[in-house]
Amino acid sequence: TVYVVDAVAGQTEYQTVQAAVDAANAAGGGTVYVRPGIYVEDLTLYDAVDIIAAVATPAGFETTITGVHTPPAAGAVSLRNLSLTSITDILNSAVAGTTTIVIIDCITDCATGYTFNLANWTGLIAFINSHSVGTQDGLADIGAGGADFLGLNSTLGIGTAQLGALGGNVRINNCNINCQMDWVGNAAGIIRASQVTETWLVSDNAACVMTDTLFINAASATFLNHTSTGNVTLSNVTISTDQDPDVITGTGTVIFGSVVFA
Repeated sequence: TVYVVDAVAGQTEYQTVQAAVDAANAAGGGTVYVRPGIYVEDLTLYDAVDIIAAVATPAGFETTITGVHTPPAAGAVSLRNLSLTSITDILNSAVAGTTTIVIIDCITDCATGYTFNLANWTGLIAFINSHSVGTQDGLADIGAGGADFLGLNSTLGIGTAQLGALGGNVRINNCNINCQMDWVGNAAGIIRASQVTETWLVSDNAACVMTDTLFINAASATFLNHTSTGNVTLSNVTISTDQDPDVITGTGTVIFGSVVFA
């Protein structure tokens, strides 16, 4: 069965994304294809039901879904080739969900909130080939539950009003990190081949490695606030800020390997 959504009545069987998602779920899963248009809906998502734009355009995104969406508590779900917009969050849930959630080839536009407001989540969160373009987006509040996070070839967050939190195994590669991000709890992982433009915080027992990365901030922000009991290792890192002397603050141990202050 093919589930195709078109906002124009009579063009397809489904005029709302939720109707197609519900139908796919009732049939045991499937992919929902959404034709170009603006769909204002707060979606309830389901395991094994993926949503993808029916038309993918390299120059922009013609399919916009505006709302706050609730992911399933278990299973896997993906969103692809979409423009996802919200005045608050894109995905929001207070449950300790185990679902693997993948956003790929999307743009996310939060006015003030998070793309992933899933504080108690334990499943994998992935943001791949996607870009935060909103006003104040802390990207991910997933610290308390310890969800693992993968960021690849993406723009992660924007602004300083919403503090992101990562609490699991973290892998960030070839990304621009444009929001303040706090590694909390027992977070552990690596930031590689990326650019950081806002203060990076490492707290609690978190431990992490940053390599082949540039920190640059025109507003003289602190690069690293490290209060964790775990170590932070910097290898082949360039730090460019007018902040002096508080480029690095806190009480934690920082291991330097080829660090340039520019």
